[in-house]
Amino acid sequence: MILEDVVVLSIAKPVNLSDGRISKCVIGYSNDLKELIRLYPTYHKSKKVVVGNILKLSVIRGDSRDYSFKLDNSKNLKRADRKIKVVGQLNWFNLRQLLNDLPKTTVKELNETKKSMGIIIPTKHEIRRKKGKPFLNYYDGKEHSQQILDNNFNTETYTNDNLALIVGNHHAYRNAFMVISAIPTEIQRMEE
Repeated sequence: MILEDVVVLSIAKPVNLSDGRISKCVIGYSNDLKELIRLYPTYHKSKKVVVGNILKLSVIRGDSRDYSFKLDNSKNLKRADRKIKVVGQLNWFNLRQLLNDLPKTTVKELNETKKSMGIIIPTKHEIRRKKGKPFLNYYDGKEHSQQILDNNFNTETYTNDNLALIVGNHHAYRNAFMVISAIPTEIQRMEE
């Protein structure tokens, strides 16, 4: 399947796969599908898969989660990355506008609807460290503590601004969500 205009919204930090490849999980928005999509695995050194870039790419079904895809021929991630075309780019203002326009959810709603990713605007949040890893404690109608997988999230420059959380579940533990990105934004918070 060819997706013509996937906007890259968030990128998790690199992970080592069991076969030696190094990959990043990417969450994007597909205008073709009118849905958030997951791309996994992707080449960890990609200069194309960058937040804000609009991509044209060939994908195949990833795993059993809805809208989960992998790049066609992803056994060789570097070669698969070469086939991705950058067809545009959103600036920070337009990226924030897109996030503002997309539907918001909660972890409870994601589990009830069996969706594997979504955008959450918490009413309160704070960073904690567990064993040296950043976790975000936040409230979306219920308290959550989830690891932040965003490679660009800097806990030293973290502020208490409104955040748009892009969350995704674990492939083996479908009710366990992780924060793929925590993006400072002007998006309105949910009502408490």
